[in-house]
Amino acid sequence: MKGTFLPSLSLAAALAFTALLPAGAGQSSRFSNGKAAASQLGQVGITSTAGDNRGGVASVSTLSDPAAVAVDPTSGKVFVADYGNNRVLRYGSTAALTNGASAEAVLGQPNFTITAATVSQSRFSKVRAICCDEAGRLWVLDDRRVLRFDAASTLANGANANGVLGQTTFATMDANTGQNGLGLPASLFLSVTGALWVSSPDLNRISRFANAASKTNGANADTVLGQVDFVAVAPATTRGGLSGPRGLAVDLAGNLYVADSGNHRVLVFKNADLGANGRNADTVLGQLLDTEAIAAAGTLGMNTPVGVTINSLGTLFVGDQGNDRILLYQNAAGKGDGGAADGVLGQPDLETQLPLSLDRSLDLLDGLWADGENRLWVADTGNARVVRFETDRFQPDAQIGTKPTLFKGNGIYNLTGASQKASILVSGVKKTKAYVKLENDGDTPDDLGLSGAAGNRYIRLSFLDPTGTNVTAQVTVGTYTLQDLNAGQATILQMQAKGERKFKTRSSNYKAKLTVTSRTDNEADLVVCAVGKRP
Repeated sequence: MKGTFLPSLSLAAALAFTALLPAGAGQSSRFSNGKAAASQLGQVGITSTAGDNRGGVASVSTLSDPAAVAVDPTSGKVFVADYGNNRVLRYGSTAALTNGASAEAVLGQPNFTITAATVSQSRFSKVRAICCDEAGRLWVLDDRRVLRFDAASTLANGANANGVLGQTTFATMDANTGQNGLGLPASLFLSVTGALWVSSPDLNRISRFANAASKTNGANADTVLGQVDFVAVAPATTRGGLSGPRGLAVDLAGNLYVADSGNHRVLVFKNADLGANGRNADTVLGQLLDTEAIAAAGTLGMNTPVGVTINSLGTLFVGDQGNDRILLYQNAAGKGDGGAADGVLGQPDLETQLPLSLDRSLDLLDGLWADGENRLWVADTGNARVVRFETDRFQPDAQIGTKPTLFKGNGIYNLTGASQKASILVSGVKKTKAYVKLENDGDTPDDLGLSGAAGNRYIRLSFLDPTGTNVTAQVTVGTYTLQDLNAGQATILQMQAKGERKFKTRSSNYKAKLTVTSRTDNEADLVVCAVGKRP
């Protein structure tokens, strides 16, 4: 931690300083590199993998090879594709935010202990992916078909599906590579226009079903990407070709993002509902050229991307499975070919690959989902769990006290100073002490700025560290900055109030207002020290 004094501010500027700090760009969608997950499903603790039930007995709270996750925007309920148990678990919107929560319902099985793979209207076999749409429907990609469940947040255990695509009936699981077949699909996404997109890695194509919820069982797809028609299946490394495509996402503007796994890249098709079969992608991420398929790491590279999702603020998340990380691309729709990633989860930074603690690391990650609150949900398959990442929270905490062990204002965030006051008396030109505690109550490192002003120009305030070293001349003419303060870290400064010989007023209620401000997003907290003259 380092401190810096900015001595160029006048008293008036110091008072107004916090209002002039720029807000953090895109602060509500920011995820610090390598940040810890907030919670997980499938395990009792954020650093536990003991709950993996592969080869064991399925339960209401454990997962086996979870492949995907989705959040219903109409209810906030969380759905998890539990591939190894041939089922989808549904979690209540509140319980889903706690470690090891129990599911409230199961689809694909009649109860929480049966796991056998079965093909029927109510049973699943190899659940590979799921998606929730704006109408509260759940779409389940089940081996060679897609099942539709209406009003999924209210369904009872083992409920029947309402529709099927990829097969003509609920009782079949036939191999089919035609226009109404899906081969062995890997992922799906339903856009706000009602179009269902399904990736088929074995066919090296993406099928689009327009107005999917209205289609009859076994209906044909309408268009195809990656191939010029529904007959060709060869892989290609071109602007219009695909090789083993997997994860899909469509943003609110209708742009389609495809994890083109075999080519180690993500393709972006703008206005994806428009255009002919086999149209070219508009942007290539992960490769510098649209004819390259190089597995790489760093800021520009990818290695077998599998899952993609995009939040409402335009940040694209790419599950870079071969590098055990998630890449973040801000304003993804505006990126050019080979555009650099802006952040990373699962690794400490974009250029480093190091083992991290279990709450910060990922193993064989698969499906991703950004919910309406811009949280990120990740199917961390290798650790038999689903982890949830919250956007960065910046919260400075200012506290005031007459002793270095007794403070007021802990966790009371406001700019009025209520309940955050301490009183000291000034006698002539002698110095009187108080103490200020500055703490980072956010969840990520931050720089905090301390500014303030005395209520009387003949009272001078200065700050020292506990050893007595002067860290700032007068807070009334500047701001002291604490740099790189870690989450939960605090520092204590001694404040000295000194009256000058002209300090002869009878009033005894001058206020020294001290404001601590996050340099990242301008969040601020205030404490007040009542400074009086001894009678």
